[in-house]
Amino acid sequence: MPTSPASWCYSEAEVAAAISRGPVDAGLEFNPNYAPVSPSYTGQQYYWGKLHNRQQRSFLNERQNFFYKPQVNLTWFSQINDQTKLASVLYYSGGRGGGSSTLDLGSGSRAFARYDNSDPLYGSNIDWDGTIASNAGSLDARGGSKTAGQSLDILRNSVNTQDQFGLISKLSYSMNESTDVTVGVDWRTAEIEHYREVRDLLGGDYFIGESYHYSEFDTVGRPLGLGEKVH
Repeated sequence: MPTSPASWCYSEAEVAAAISRGPVDAGLEFNPNYAPVSPSYTGQQYYWGKLHNRQQRSFLNERQNFFYKPQVNLTWFSQINDQTKLASVLYYSGGRGGGSSTLDLGSGSRAFARYDNSDPLYGSNIDWDGTIASNAGSLDARGGSKTAGQSLDILRNSVNTQDQFGLISKLSYSMNESTDVTVGVDWRTAEIEHYREVRDLLGGDYFIGESYHYSEFDTVGRPLGLGEKVH
């Protein structure tokens, strides 16, 4: 049964003050991955293999999941004769999508702009407008110099692509009333790919990561645009 704040030895005012401390929009419905953004920001986002306009103009979410996984089964049963039965399933299972998060150069002055936080219990939400202005301009989020248009902080997708095919087949043979013999085949093959890609440049024109952001097949220091792979 729900209890009142008084039974926790805290007053209504103390509870209200506690849940309102911290970063922007702190409270009972606080979401550390959400923060408002100016509707004037019209940057597109890349996912599911193409560019999209943002669904909401007034806010950005750091983390969004996008995934679909179709599955198709073709089942066949055959009574070969009175003693022999065959059951087979041919199936396909696929998957396309992933989830988004942040990516930055990870060094002090090159961090995302964030809202002030009055309580260390909370993480500080990203100041999207400040980050966008920094990426577009010639000063980073801490006031250091940078190349205008170079995104130091971006949104990236972690992508999962998979295709799996399989065949399960079982042959049953009844030798007599007390003895059945069953043999079967379970065959499957799959092609699965995991990688990260640039989702949103957040006001900049390109992203140049550290050496560990590039694969052994890529040119280190190459400017990356929307949809390009980043490791």
